[in-house]
Amino acid sequence: MQQTNPILAVAERALRIRPLSPKQLAKKGKRLWARGVRERDVDEALRAVLTPTSPILLTKAVGWLCVGVVVAAGHPEAAAHIHCGVAHTLGQRHDVRSLSLAVQHYQHARRYLERHSPEYAQQQAIEGAARLRLAEYGIEAVANLEQAVELCGNARQHLDTLPRACRKTQYQ
Repeated sequence: MQQTNPILAVAERALRIRPLSPKQLAKKGKRLWARGVRERDVDEALRAVLTPTSPILLTKAVGWLCVGVVVAAGHPEAAAHIHCGVAHTLGQRHDVRSLSLAVQHYQHARRYLERHSPEYAQQQAIEGAARLRLAEYGIEAVANLEQAVELCGNARQHLDTLPRACRKTQYQ
């Protein structure tokens, strides 16, 4: 099918030819920005794939392409939001592959967040919950449980140091 959205077109073409690494996809996203892709294309592509029925690898590819675009556009903070959106969508599925990819996106989201922010701690806790689910599926159970405990402990420790007014999150 011919795509009018350049991000979706590149993602679908990349998946047909050969899967690309996240780094390669982000690099292609930066090239897309240089060729005239804009934020509206990012929004449209994300709306198309951040659904429960979108193919896993297409969701991953579009996410990484969009990260490349927003970083090239000078909005690295938007990369964290894209990673979180992709991770949340994948984390809602009930299969190991989606959940494993969600964990990777949560990890990458934190790279774009201020280390001492409530959002950073929140992403640690959410990743911890995803790792717990992976352990429940029997995937590297001990390692994922240890990571979950460490991530949630770090998040709790950080959130406890914040003033009470700053502790509110969408999960409380």
